[in-house]
Amino acid sequence: MGSQTYEYLGNSSVMWICPSPSCGLPNYSAGSLFSNGNIELTNSFSSLPSVDDNNMPRSPLAASSPIGKNKPNQPPLNPKKDNLRIMVVNCQGLRTKKESFAACVDNLNPDIVIGTESWLDDSVTNSEVFPHNLVVYRKDRITHAGGVFIAIRDNMIGTHVTDLDCDCELTWTQIQIVGCKTILLGAFYRKPDQNDEHYLAKLRDSLSRIKPDKGTIICLAGDFNLGEINWPSLSTAQGCKKPTLSRQLLDIVCDFSLEQMVTEPTRKGNILDLFLTSHPSLVSRSIVTPGISDHDGIPLIDMETKPSVEKQKKRKIYLYKKIDLEGLKQEIKTLCENITDMANTTSSSVEDLWNTFKDGIHASMDANIPSKMVGKKHQSPWISPRIKRLLRRKQRAYNKARKSNLTEDWENFKKQRKMVKTETKKAYWEYVKGTCLESPKQFWSFINKMKKDNTGISTLRSGGNLVSENIQKAEVLNTQFESVFTKERPLDPSLTTLKVLYPNIPQINFTTAGIVKLLKNQKENKASGPDNIPAKILKIAADEIGPALTVIFQKSLDSATPPNDWLLANISPIYKKG
Repeated sequence: MGSQTYEYLGNSSVMWICPSPSCGLPNYSAGSLFSNGNIELTNSFSSLPSVDDNNMPRSPLAASSPIGKNKPNQPPLNPKKDNLRIMVVNCQGLRTKKESFAACVDNLNPDIVIGTESWLDDSVTNSEVFPHNLVVYRKDRITHAGGVFIAIRDNMIGTHVTDLDCDCELTWTQIQIVGCKTILLGAFYRKPDQNDEHYLAKLRDSLSRIKPDKGTIICLAGDFNLGEINWPSLSTAQGCKKPTLSRQLLDIVCDFSLEQMVTEPTRKGNILDLFLTSHPSLVSRSIVTPGISDHDGIPLIDMETKPSVEKQKKRKIYLYKKIDLEGLKQEIKTLCENITDMANTTSSSVEDLWNTFKDGIHASMDANIPSKMVGKKHQSPWISPRIKRLLRRKQRAYNKARKSNLTEDWENFKKQRKMVKTETKKAYWEYVKGTCLESPKQFWSFINKMKKDNTGISTLRSGGNLVSENIQKAEVLNTQFESVFTKERPLDPSLTTLKVLYPNIPQINFTTAGIVKLLKNQKENKASGPDNIPAKILKIAADEIGPALTVIFQKSLDSATPPNDWLLANISPIYKKG
């Protein structure tokens, strides 16, 4: 634009638009806006020179405050560290949806999962359908379908409360919470055709048996199949088809001072999946995410409470593929020579010799074998970044369908949900196929995990009280083991004067060759004992270790004094019927 054109437009009474492709903004002249005012309108700047539009400066590529795309203000799915996240899900058959369920748990990262319609029975173990990092308390229906469960993280302290059980699909679990006493979780399911008023009366009876305690938080969730209730006003909707059952549920909620926290529909415009709590002020957020069954949504509740967890220490693993074998053998050889000299030249005890040997082995391993610290993995190994992208795409499709409520958006969401289900199932079986074909050991390890539940020691009862903490369980089991062992009486002095009819056994001497032979026959994949010396090290350095162990074994036998480590053992109680 030339200077004459610019001055002409500036003195006119028209609106004009800058012809530059990089601008395109409207400009208003003085005459059209301020012709009747007394405002100073002179411009102290000179007009722009005539330039080519192609050489006009463009918008900067970056700025201190870049303008981003307009995105909906969606709350993040990742919870705060101090929050307790609870997921309420209708499964409609876990055996056929275990891959989708595992992907949903991995994506939403809940601490507690309250599920309904599991469709399980006694022939199905928890490890077959649930992720291995969940401890599951479930109640199956005797007939087909139905069933409820409560699954908690394996590092949380939970107890199955059997005193509140009743003759309906209801189960209770108690969770320890930091800063207060307990949180009582209940999972409930009512069939759509269950019109008997006595069914909800059983729920009332179970709630009435809860001991009143100011520190106990009650959370009851599940699929109640009563969607014609106006929860803000605590009344039944107009034209309610089941007014008696709806009013009965409202009476239970009011009588026990509970409040319903789910505000968005979970199936076809109705709120069927409920979350009732006695402490609504602790609920910081309640949203609904895409479901895995005929229920469109899964309620997700964040509570401002911190669960008590058992922190698992990371363990050190050695990278044997990068071992400095020659350096390791040389250091162990020097160590064993020093131990032999100690035994011959000093009055060192068996305990001193053993501790020197054990500490030296550990120091040699740290110096010649790289290591790393690993913790327990909570993620399913077959959930790849691609699966996570599909889950996020499904979440966006769900959010769009909920916002627009258009038929094509809901169809797109269903398409995305079907794709996620197909891809997760495919990824799971590809992982299983690849794992099982690698080695027989991994194959049988996978089979054994499917056959049994790895939930540790269950809750024990001692003196009428339930014991859930690990230290308390160990004390109870130790007391039980001690009570069934025979307590030896002191030896009668008269027996020592009896004539011995058999000759004494000759002196027992250990040989280095025999010990080396036993060391080389060790199985490398066996776990180490309380001394934490791997069998692999004993085997690969058998020739260097043999002389030192010969000295220690011989001195221990001659003095009748074993080292303290030899009196320790790792004991795992195994349940046995009978």
